[in-house]
This record gives sequence, structure tokens and C-alpha cells, in this order.
Amino acid sequence: MKNKKAVSAMVAYTLLIIIAIALSVFVYNYLKVYVPGDRPKCQPDINLAVENITCDLTTKKLNLILSNRGLFNISGAYIRVGLANKTVRSQVNNGSEFFPKPFSPEPRMLGMEFDLAPDLPITTGGNNVLEVQPLMLIKNRAVPCENAVVSYPLTCS
Repeated sequence: MKNKKAVSAMVAYTLLIIIAIALSVFVYNYLKVYVPGDRPKCQPDINLAVENITCDLTTKKLNLILSNRGLFNISGAYIRVGLANKTVRSQVNNGSEFFPKPFSPEPRMLGMEFDLAPDLPITTGGNNVLEVQPLMLIKNRAVPCENAVVSYPLTCS
């Protein structure tokens, strides 16, 4: 009779260990699906330059001429304007970040025109900044190039 109690305790411990292992496998698989993995990153040789800027506050227009001086195609860009003393700037091209076709590094220019919203925090004169952040499509996801952000002084008339 004493041996039956010992077997019963061994079965109980074995069941506890099996339940703990099964639960840990379940939690691991759940977290593997819902926790993001490696983030895609832009290529290091991305360089989007602004060749010409025209800002007119009376017509509320911003005209840019961009050139790709890097080694890779660029799919789009976030274009922001704001005051020079602010770190957060307003996006001008909200909803139209992507270029009609990928912008290749061939020696060519890309002209763009944007309507400026009336509530944009920009002033007449040279206290404004234009910020351009290229983005690439990697695995059908828009990936902003954090190391390729360029800023230019913006003078609006």
C-alpha cells in the first residue's frame, strides 16, 4: 500500500512538469507571433537633395526640385516645414508621400508642388526650415530613412 502513494506523487509531479512545459510552449508561440521582429532598415547610401525651393505665402504654394544623389532608388519622401527653433515640424505632403515611380539615382531632377495649409507654423522671412526624409519600400512596407534626413533653410515671401 505504501508504494501506491509514492507512485501517485510521482504521477502528480510528472503531470505538473508536463503542464508547465506545455504552457511555456504556448506562451512562447503566442509572443513570437505578436512581438515584432527585426525592423527593416534603409540602405546606408541614400541621399535625397533639394536643388531648388520656392515658397510663396500669398498663393500658399511650396515648389521643390529634388535630386537623388545616392546609390539606390527612393520610393518617396516625407516633406515637413516648420520654424527653425522647433524640433517637430508639420508634414506638407500628408497622403502623397510616394513618388509616381521609384526615383532612381540617374542624373535627373524631380519637381514637386504642394499646397500649404493655412495653419502651418511658418512665417515670412528666413526663420523656417524645410526637412526632407526619404523612404523606401522594403517587403511592401514604407521604411523611413532615419539617417538620411536633410534640412534646408526656407525663406517664404
